[in-house]
Amino acid sequence: MSKTLSHYIQFVLILSLLGTFVFCSTTNNVKFILPLYGVLAILLTGLFVLSYNPQNKVNQSFFLLTLNLAIWGFFLSMFQHSGEFVFGQLTYASASFLPFSFLLFTKVFPEDVLSMLNNKIIFIFFVLSLIFSILSFSDKIIKSTISLGWGYTLELGNLYYLFAIYFLCFIGIGFTSLMIKHKKSLTTRKLQIHYFFIASFGTAFVGISTAIILPLFGFSRLYYLAPASNLILVVIISYAILKHRLMDITVVISRTAAEILIISTLGGIYLCLVWFHLTYISQTIDWRFLIWTILYGIMIGHVYMPILLFIETSSYKIFFYKHYDYQKTLKEISQRITTQIRLEDLAKLLAYIFVETMKTSEMSLLILERDKLKYRSVPITFIEGASIYKKIEINFESPIAKWLSSHKDALILDEIEEKISKIKSIKRKEEQTLKFLLEVKEEMDQLGGALWIPVISNNELIGIIFSGYKISGDAFTTEDITLLLTLGNQVAIALENSKLYEEVLTVKNYTQDMVNAFVSGVLTVDMYGNLVAFNPMAENLTGLNLKNLTGKNYREIFPKESRITHVLEETLKNRYLNNFEANITNNQKIIPVSLSSAVLRNSHGRKIGALLTITDLTDMKALEERVRQSDKVAALGTLAAGMAHEIKNPLTSMNALSQLLPARRHDDEFIDKVIEIMPKEISRINRIVEMLMEFIRSTTPNLSLVSIKDILEENIKYFKEQADKSSVKIEAKFADVPLVEADQEQISQVFSNLMLNSIQAMPRGGTLKVEIREGRKVENVLQTIEVEVSDTGHGISPDNIKKLFDPFFTTKHAGTGLGLSISHSIIDNHKGTMNVKSEPEKGTSFIVILPMKQN
Repeated sequence: MSKTLSHYIQFVLILSLLGTFVFCSTTNNVKFILPLYGVLAILLTGLFVLSYNPQNKVNQSFFLLTLNLAIWGFFLSMFQHSGEFVFGQLTYASASFLPFSFLLFTKVFPEDVLSMLNNKIIFIFFVLSLIFSILSFSDKIIKSTISLGWGYTLELGNLYYLFAIYFLCFIGIGFTSLMIKHKKSLTTRKLQIHYFFIASFGTAFVGISTAIILPLFGFSRLYYLAPASNLILVVIISYAILKHRLMDITVVISRTAAEILIISTLGGIYLCLVWFHLTYISQTIDWRFLIWTILYGIMIGHVYMPILLFIETSSYKIFFYKHYDYQKTLKEISQRITTQIRLEDLAKLLAYIFVETMKTSEMSLLILERDKLKYRSVPITFIEGASIYKKIEINFESPIAKWLSSHKDALILDEIEEKISKIKSIKRKEEQTLKFLLEVKEEMDQLGGALWIPVISNNELIGIIFSGYKISGDAFTTEDITLLLTLGNQVAIALENSKLYEEVLTVKNYTQDMVNAFVSGVLTVDMYGNLVAFNPMAENLTGLNLKNLTGKNYREIFPKESRITHVLEETLKNRYLNNFEANITNNQKIIPVSLSSAVLRNSHGRKIGALLTITDLTDMKALEERVRQSDKVAALGTLAAGMAHEIKNPLTSMNALSQLLPARRHDDEFIDKVIEIMPKEISRINRIVEMLMEFIRSTTPNLSLVSIKDILEENIKYFKEQADKSSVKIEAKFADVPLVEADQEQISQVFSNLMLNSIQAMPRGGTLKVEIREGRKVENVLQTIEVEVSDTGHGISPDNIKKLFDPFFTTKHAGTGLGLSISHSIIDNHKGTMNVKSEPEKGTSFIVILPMKQN
């Protein structure tokens, strides 16, 4: 039932009670307050039950019964108030249908399985009720109104005795039907029938005695008690609804109900005071009436809230006398459930709840295994009362698991047995449902116990709470089941927390093992620079016991001038460093390392710290030195061979001329030729030696911040005239890039050599393109720039590309073959790279990649 509808019914009840109070006070009929309260209470009780589940036959028939009682009580009260004969006729006309509505309810309540009444018998009873209702408007049941000193009564007709017998017999049949059902029903339904039997018997005894039997003997002064007897039914039915889910209704005592009770009580007291004033003090409302009315209002203002709290607490204790104490305990314990991380602790806590608090015979906590094939009891070590902790194992596809997974509600043995009985009584049996319920019951019988609570997470059954019967023999009440379902939800949260904890712990251990296995040192700091984590290699490389330094700021751990301090500072400013070579001191020993860093961010992209990796370059540097020595030897061999070849040619010419010179020293023409050739050959040897010296000098760059754009523009300006002579068009495209660390003279030599080669490769004209662009970025921080020099010349064959950077390799007639070797050596010494792409007859591109910083 929605909260809106519930509040609406409560509002109507309060309004009706106030209306009844006003009506009785203005008509000076105090004795009608109780009957009219009974009429209102039974009517609104029926409306409440119907609104909770309008489709349920039990709720429908109960509403019909309460409506009939309310109509009968209303007409009887109106007859006593006015004495109008028509109200007397309407009283007995409505009373004629009371046995029928009672029988109809007892047929379907609590279920239409064990009833001895069938539809044909019910129809016959309806016809009889209709006949007596019609006879009520003749003189056969009642004849006329009789006015007496105390009020009004009715003159009875000839068939009144037959009406009384009919009424008593039908009501008796209804109670007999309830007793038969009570004998055959199970625990929960038995209690429900028990409470309704007491409630209806009390109401029937008072109502029938005062309105049906006593008038036979001429005593009608207690007519007004018949409608008031409805309050007996209302009170006991409300109690049964609250405690035993009567008619499958689950409600709790609300503050509004307590307010209604207070308003009714205080209103009744005030009405009695009004009656006393008008009867014994004055017939008019005078100053004395106003004074004590004001005083009464002031008193109510002071005592209303204390009385409200007292009624709420007392009523809860009365309704749930056995549950009050342990529910308080359960609520306190339930707050601890979600904080449990270990499964064993959670199982122990639940065992305590069931054993010590709810006093059950046994319990167990079953958890879905990782392979999702079985639900198995969580193993626990010895605890007090551990003997009641039952070891249970059921399959994932077992009937109990399927039922809990599909219904997501408490599985109660009594209710399953009742559903089975109900289906068996239906002519068109739901065979599949019946078969499934029988399988569920069979498994429950095998495992024992009375209650199974699902533990649901993300719409999946991840666990089950099993409970045996209560040691006291009491059934589980509505409040019990509601509270246990709440515990089930909290257990689900605890299980998820436990699962997440295990996953986090597993990931943490895995990550720590992986980090510990790194050959590089790894350490992390938070966004404030405090040391968070590290691995053993970081301790080995820094020579510090970082375990004792965890939580301290890196500025306190490493010297201010340390490269590690510098890198961490830059990283926390969102400036990444990659393969930053530096030296660190460990016990007065200098270790070459490579430092790389990264900013750590959370799932929302917010910076939470920095990570630094320290790679030991000792072995690499030694290997590089060996390679360098090897390269030097190889280069020396290549240079020696090249030099021998290059110098041998001019020396051969000079040697031949020197041998001929003694014999032909008087030959003027020969002397002129010697004078012409000798300087050229000497100059050629000198140029080869200078290029070789330049190649050697290229290994020691003098670094400074330079503008690559300025260097290229200067070179373009220098080669502009030569390009124009060769019909070569120069196109420049320069991106806006920062300054780089380089040797300006050496880098200028590289680009000068590349441009010259490109122009010479296009003797018939073409296009020389020079482009500067951004290179690699890390976290949006520029790490390198790229310079591409391309031409549309004759290109280079694939075989020659492989030898392009070898010393003394050239395809030009007058070249030395050292230009590209020197350029490649310069770029290599700048920790950059030079790549070449070429296609014959299409052109060649040289791409130079330079780092922004050299260290």
